[in-house]
Amino acid sequence: VEYDRIKERLDSDQYEYDWRCDTTTTQNNEDTRDEEMTTSIPQYVARTKQRLQTRFQNTFIRSTNLNLQRFFTIWKRDRRYIFVKFVQNFAMGISVGSVFYQTISVVSIYGLLFQGMQFVMLGTMASASTLLEDRQIYYKHKDANFYPTFSHVIGRSISLLPQVLMDTFIFGTIVYFMVGLYTGAAQYFIYIGIIILFTIVFNQMFAIFASFAATKTDLQSLGACLLLFNLLFCGFIVAPDIIPKYYIWIYWWAPMAWAYRALLVNEFTSPDFQNVTSHQNQTEGQLALIEGGFTFHNGEAFGKDWIAWGAIYLIFYQLICVVVTASFD
Repeated sequence: VEYDRIKERLDSDQYEYDWRCDTTTTQNNEDTRDEEMTTSIPQYVARTKQRLQTRFQNTFIRSTNLNLQRFFTIWKRDRRYIFVKFVQNFAMGISVGSVFYQTISVVSIYGLLFQGMQFVMLGTMASASTLLEDRQIYYKHKDANFYPTFSHVIGRSISLLPQVLMDTFIFGTIVYFMVGLYTGAAQYFIYIGIIILFTIVFNQMFAIFASFAATKTDLQSLGACLLLFNLLFCGFIVAPDIIPKYYIWIYWWAPMAWAYRALLVNEFTSPDFQNVTSHQNQTEGQLALIEGGFTFHNGEAFGKDWIAWGAIYLIFYQLICVVVTASFD
């Protein structure tokens, strides 16, 4: 019975009509689709050509943000490193603070600030090897056109801020108040700010070396030379006013010299050192700076404006280091 009904349906005129309608509709749809494809082919080719001519698909800001998130995530996941750095800074702060506890000696203040800067540089040098390890990953991303070099360098520089802030506030705060430096809010935050700027600059200087150093040994050797010049010509080991003229340019170049001078001026221009002495009506702070050789050619001590000049120099130096690092990468 079912067979007879199907045969009757196939032999009917209505089925032939329905079949022809379906065939015509299908043919019309295919013609419309072919027409649309013919029309969209030039647009597709144009879009493809534009996409292939564009090296990076993401904008510079988005690429920088992606790099920042990547480096920040790597730092955040390494909890053991964060904990070790916390213990290290706390222990070093207590150690340095105990040695110079509540000192009133000008010479001790000179030594204290110098030792704090030295601790920052040694810590940066010890962690510089991670920059070399990250370079292989960067080369892989660069070959795949993931992001421009500048976004990688800027993102990595900004991602250092959480660790730098933690290190500076732990070590710097313990030392500042244990030693007995002036407790004014302005002087304290200037002290913290200068150390933060100096730490970021020194990290970026090591990033320059890491961008072309072949091995970790080469990186540490270059870092040792950088450390030597900054320590020797910062103004503590050799007073600035007796540095030979043919070496004085190193003093005015060294980032540590600018940071160290700013810290000294910040402390010796504070109210603790504003008592006027009998020596040419100069304050105790001015005499301390003159004895250390931090003077102009006429023998006058540096003033408060040199704190701002030090910060400005470190900021511009950081920008230059970012450009140099990107050019090597």
